[in-house]
Amino acid sequence: MDKQLSAALLLVLAGGLFSLYAYSLLPEEIAIHWNVRGDVDGFAGRGFIFFIPVLSLFLVLLLWYIPNIDPRKKHIEKFRGTYNQFIIVMAGFMTYIGVLAAGANLGWIGNISRFLAPAMGLLFYFTGNLLERSRSSLFIGIRTPWTLSSDKVWEKTHKLGGRMFKVFGVLFAIGMLASPEAAMLPLILVLVAGVFWLFLYSYLEWKKERNN
Repeated sequence: MDKQLSAALLLVLAGGLFSLYAYSLLPEEIAIHWNVRGDVDGFAGRGFIFFIPVLSLFLVLLLWYIPNIDPRKKHIEKFRGTYNQFIIVMAGFMTYIGVLAAGANLGWIGNISRFLAPAMGLLFYFTGNLLERSRSSLFIGIRTPWTLSSDKVWEKTHKLGGRMFKVFGVLFAIGMLASPEAAMLPLILVLVAGVFWLFLYSYLEWKKERNN
């Protein structure tokens, strides 16, 4: 088994073992969702604590398998190291979420939003890192008709998208740590605007390339 896959699975296992430990300490009903202020607005039975480790295992295996069914598998091999690193980051993120959820229900932590913000920021940052290094793929990246039809348009769009996601990750972490309620809406608007611009940018670059 690949060392990087083993590392991701070990993180998933750690999350599962922690959930198993926390299960006996949890009340019959636990909080499973918090709003931006950190107030609980969703509940479920304590067995739900195992949902995140199971979902994490599914995501890791799915992400690991995807390159095998991508018709452009050879392209993925060019950035496979970065892609595998992202899988490990995702596994670590999911495990962290599981620990946070259990910790909040056990009274170990207060406002969960402030603990979640840095992890979300890091996830956005590593997503940007993956985008910057990616090559044309049918499953991974910013897949528009124009990026998929031109390797040059793909490269330009993903370099810009990678930088944007990295900057957004930093802004998200800072904004949510400073004032979750005030920062959430502006951050969502920035993200939506950024995604829209990347879509439009890929078209404009494709049109420029075609005209030239």
